[in-house]
Amino acid sequence: MPIESFNITNVKMLGKAYCDKVPKLMVIAGPNGVGKSTLLNELRRFSDRVKGSGKILYVAPHRTWRRRSIRTTWLWAQEKDYSSILASDSLPGFEGVHIPDPSRRPDSADEAQGFIKYILAQIETRRQSAIVSQIDKNDLRYPSGYAPDVYKPLREMIEWLLPHLHFVGIDQRNRDDVKCILRVEGIPESIDIDDLSSGEKEVIALFMPLIEREIKAMLGRVERGEQLELDATPDTVMVIDEPDLHIHPMLQKRMIEYLRKRSYNDNVQFIVATHSPIIINDATSEELFVLINKSNAGNDNQVRRVVSSQEKLSLLKSVCGDMAILTLGRPIVFIEGKCPEEVRNAPSDQRILELLWKGARDFTFVPIGGRGEVEKITAILNQVITEKLIGFPVYAIVDADLSATITPSSSIFNWEFRMIENALLDPLSIFEVLEPYKEKAEILSSEDMEKELLAICEEMAQNETNERLAAVLPSFHLHFKGKSIEELNKERTEGIDKLRTYFTNQEVEKITEQIQKITEDTRNMLLDKTALSKFDGKLILGRFYQKRVSGKHIGMSFDVFCYSIAEKISKNGRTPKSIEETLTSIKNLFSREASGGSAG
Repeated sequence: MPIESFNITNVKMLGKAYCDKVPKLMVIAGPNGVGKSTLLNELRRFSDRVKGSGKILYVAPHRTWRRRSIRTTWLWAQEKDYSSILASDSLPGFEGVHIPDPSRRPDSADEAQGFIKYILAQIETRRQSAIVSQIDKNDLRYPSGYAPDVYKPLREMIEWLLPHLHFVGIDQRNRDDVKCILRVEGIPESIDIDDLSSGEKEVIALFMPLIEREIKAMLGRVERGEQLELDATPDTVMVIDEPDLHIHPMLQKRMIEYLRKRSYNDNVQFIVATHSPIIINDATSEELFVLINKSNAGNDNQVRRVVSSQEKLSLLKSVCGDMAILTLGRPIVFIEGKCPEEVRNAPSDQRILELLWKGARDFTFVPIGGRGEVEKITAILNQVITEKLIGFPVYAIVDADLSATITPSSSIFNWEFRMIENALLDPLSIFEVLEPYKEKAEILSSEDMEKELLAICEEMAQNETNERLAAVLPSFHLHFKGKSIEELNKERTEGIDKLRTYFTNQEVEKITEQIQKITEDTRNMLLDKTALSKFDGKLILGRFYQKRVSGKHIGMSFDVFCYSIAEKISKNGRTPKSIEETLTSIKNLFSREASGGSAG
């Protein structure tokens, strides 16, 4: 194994980052600023911190492919090797080419891949020389009739990853401007490699070291005139910072498959740092790691496997959908609501919370349905995921429903308001959002705004009463499973008898008392204005928007309206205290849990 383990300490944002068993393909994700580029830069060389053997090739995050004109006279200089370039800390000299900054660091522009055309042109010069030499030795004929296609590895790689492209060859007819010719499917004119898109050039550059080795091994056989077996692949590590740069999502999926194929078929190890959800979601449980913030890790390891088995990874995918949320190194909080894909033009709870309180940006909120689903999934995941994995245990915040109480749990919390939209029902802040349009909205003051919101609550009062009654009063259903008329009649009679038992004088009296209490409670909520926090906030806000904003030529969508209110509330210092208190409690719990755990 090229890199077997590493233990990096006290380098910039890295306090302690180690892995005792590095896989053949290691995908390292994590938020910006935690030190992913620093870690990869430290892995470039074997030392007491990095255990292993072989050759490490480094691909920096800021890559440049500069267009160049290449002269044939330059190609007879000392032969260059692309893998050696990637293994070095700075670019070597190239005849006829001036490089302003030859250093190869994560914080500078790396021009290494701009020399692929130069290297391919040198390969062509060597290929022609080798073939002519064999022809001269064999009475002007090639020994086997046809010279081998040394570019076959390059063609196969392009066919796998970029099937719309076809490598044609190297054109040296213009001695002052050598071309590397490719053909694009459906376009009659061939193009030079410099004319490819950024993503296409990125793909070719990423895998050129592996292709180059195969091509040069084939050239060695041509030069010797012998059909020798390909030499064993030496231990090679490719450390790639942001392999997804400029690459389309579908191409990223093919690329991760190619990485996996090469890592297991050849003696090559890939260690990549990425933000790509495509690559993260396609990685297996053995491959996927996250680098968390030093402040969250405390004195423990910042490199963590996201999850310890493929079964658990599948479970998490079925619940969370996008695995990228688990690589943010933040507490995961399940909340009530539909996932963003199910709701169009609706405000995101995550965004509302982030605008209401900036500390909410330290959390990942995942809407997963109703209250029952939130509580059930939170409990199941915390039972199944028992290791000290990043993001676990998960937490949940449920709405203050009509009558239900939360299931006792240290991981489930309750908002003090009916739903997150209730936190937006602040008359002053809503008025400030609409003040430039107050004539159109026909709301001239914050007092008018409060009256309007309470008037909407008054309209909803009976419906709110009915909902509360439905939540506490028993409901009855007759279920029929009988297969004959006699059985069905019997089930009907038993059901009616059972129903009558609920309506004894005593039960009727209790129900009457509940109806009176709930009706009175609803009326009191209107009088003391707590209806703004206890009635259906989403419905209140939606009705107000339809009545006073929509169709008034104000030009503000509902989601922008909600986000603007949240910003005003925060600016006015009117964010409900329960939001900060609840999230701070979760963060403190998470910090204590996150201070244990390590990379496998």
